[in-house]
Amino acid sequence: MMNCFAGYLRRFGAGLGLFTLALAHTACGSLSDDRRPTVQVRYTQSGELVVLADRVLTVWDGDLKKQRLSFDLEPSYRTQADRALGVSRDGSLAAVALNDAVVIFDLKSGKKVRTIGASDLDARPSSFVRSIGLSPDGQMLAVATHEYADPSKGAVDMKVENRLLVYRTDTGERAWQMLTPPNESAIDQASGFAPPLFSADGQRLLVRSWFKLDYTVFAAQTGELLGPLAVAGSGFNIYYPSSDHTRVLGYSTVQDASGFVRIPGVWNGSDGTLVQFFPGVLGCGRGGGLWMDASPDQQVFATGNSSKCDGGSATDEVVVWNAEGKVLYHFPAPSFFTLAFSADSTRLAVAGGQDGASVYRLSDGTKLGNRKFDRRAF
Repeated sequence: MMNCFAGYLRRFGAGLGLFTLALAHTACGSLSDDRRPTVQVRYTQSGELVVLADRVLTVWDGDLKKQRLSFDLEPSYRTQADRALGVSRDGSLAAVALNDAVVIFDLKSGKKVRTIGASDLDARPSSFVRSIGLSPDGQMLAVATHEYADPSKGAVDMKVENRLLVYRTDTGERAWQMLTPPNESAIDQASGFAPPLFSADGQRLLVRSWFKLDYTVFAAQTGELLGPLAVAGSGFNIYYPSSDHTRVLGYSTVQDASGFVRIPGVWNGSDGTLVQFFPGVLGCGRGGGLWMDASPDQQVFATGNSSKCDGGSATDEVVVWNAEGKVLYHFPAPSFFTLAFSADSTRLAVAGGQDGASVYRLSDGTKLGNRKFDRRAF
């Protein structure tokens, strides 16, 4: 996988990249079974924690002590999506990505609302759902699909079709769609769309194809092109949306004698201006995780990191720091994981791998709860 990334750097240079969820997503194709988050989590505004794992979607109290609701998925459930779970801000709806469908659940009534199936997604045997995004109000669902690349062809010769499809959740009707433009380079054709990001008010949808510098902003309801969103920064940047839809998080990567050093930063999600860089918080670590997030009050930040100084890329910890750049905690983490801050900014959930999901109190770092989940769903 790193050979693919190195090839990209040689071909296109180290000055591009935005909102690419992980270095593992390159022209080499989808993540393998061991390189996707095996447990995915989201907090609701009311403080409940929604967990997707083991072919089951469950709803817990914020500390993983008591389960309120459980949905069994199909026995054959499989997903290759890096972001397979979307939850509305009020906790009323959840969307779950399968390989060739998206299922919407009502978390209040405990009933399945509808399935947007393979025919609705124009799915083909060679395509799969790569990521989904649910608007904060739960009214709109964005689905990014990706077509398998032909492994017999080199990256330059790959010709695949990638789609971004936007639906109204109340009716299941497709509102609009877009395809990877035909004049995109082969590397973009192979990589497809990065995970879509709705604005905090749900009126805008920020979209980009992988390895491009800027977002393109669309009206969420109609698909009307509103313009580009240029994000200030330099170096090879990897960008993520904050869970409250107000910030873009990422790294400015610089090279020293021992390799690439990542400096995390925060950008405004409305106009792309730089808010702050945090040099030094990751130490000598070069590793990366599948997730980075900021607390809703923008006072605490978290991302994956490698604690080793040997230039390796294996993530073994989650680093948590405050707005002044002071490191608060180092929590253990599997190589590929998800993060979720609670709406009141008092808790952080870390999930993935055989450790399942753990919830930490941010005031003192105490682990408040832990649940282990089977990996069969992935």
